[in-house]
Amino acid sequence: TDRLYIAAAITAVSALFALIFKGRTRQIILLTVISAAVGLCAYRMHYDRTLLPCEELAGRKMYLDVEVLDYPTENERGLSLPVRPLNDDVPNVRMLLFDYGYELRDAAPGDSVSAVLKLSSADRIGGEENDSYISDGVYLRIYPGGAVELKHNNDRSLRYLPQRLGKALRDEIRSVFPEDSHGLMLALMTGDK
Repeated sequence: TDRLYIAAAITAVSALFALIFKGRTRQIILLTVISAAVGLCAYRMHYDRTLLPCEELAGRKMYLDVEVLDYPTENERGLSLPVRPLNDDVPNVRMLLFDYGYELRDAAPGDSVSAVLKLSSADRIGGEENDSYISDGVYLRIYPGGAVELKHNNDRSLRYLPQRLGKALRDEIRSVFPEDSHGLMLALMTGDK
């Protein structure tokens, strides 16, 4: 489990190789090797602080209050929406809430959702390692295990202004462009896939 720390130590010790060279070459080798060692250690510390606590929660069902971070994304199977926990006993990481019953269709940034939720690892899907969620900053996938309570937040603070502006732009694009081309226009103008 400490392979990254060992790799960082080996990388740092290999800086001794730079002593063979002089001048600018030595500086470049030292800078590269030390940067690699620091990067490996930083990655491992992030893994220990973020991903490990989430892995320990995977498979559990618990009552959670979560704050909605963006508007739901809808597909043929249901909705997904990014949330963060409001409970203290859960790591404060970004999670993706999947709603197959379309109960959260009206959710908006700043709203809160309360429910018994099943927590699943974001780096394993069907027993296979997968880093697509982790690369998006999502560390847990969560699924409702019963009734879901959505509390709307009517506070129009500036905190979620970018999400509201993005939704307004997406809605305007969908209304202006024909259905066969609004997907391309959304991708070009907003970066949405």
